Amino acid sequence: MMGDVDRYARILRVLAEHGFVVLDQEVVHHHDRDEVRAAQHRIALEELGTLFIKLGQFVASQSVALPQPYRVELAKLQDDIPPVAADRIEAVIVRSLGAGVGDLFASFDAKPLGSTSIGQVHAARLADGRDVVVKVKKPGVDDLVATDLSILDGLVRRLPPMSASCAPCRPTASCRSSSER
Repeated sequence: MMGDVDRYARILRVLAEHGFVVLDQEVVHHHDRDEVRAAQHRIALEELGTLFIKLGQFVASQSVALPQPYRVELAKLQDDIPPVAADRIEAVIVRSLGAGVGDLFASFDAKPLGSTSIGQVHAARLADGRDVVVKVKKPGVDDLVATDLSILDGLVRRLPPMSASCAPCRPTASCRSSSER
């Protein structure tokens, strides 16, 4: 499992690679066109994984005031998530079921039917000829989400006190609750 410090460094590196730098506690980005910045935001969220993709999905679904280029790009996080390589998915299947896809299925399509932030699905055929869909959790998702929630909890604790109108949100309690699931 990646440690919090390593993951925090990776988060900062990915954000910097996609045009963001943290300077004097302010986020500064390059001044590209909105379409380019929006695409870079989405790509950064995809690279950072499950929790960041979920955050992007939430923002996309809740933000009617978000500029159009951002709504378009973040909407791609709903159904256009890059898949994990077939060999890594097969390794998950072997760990979970104790045998490779060649032993378990008469055929297994290495190209997924769909991919989400948490897993992906593959078409397969059983030895008796029945067509099935195999849903596989992406490797490392649980550990990555736990680490990211821990980091998020630490960041939220460092935020200045909230106004009375925001107090019901209790972000620190929400992070703790989510990380304990």
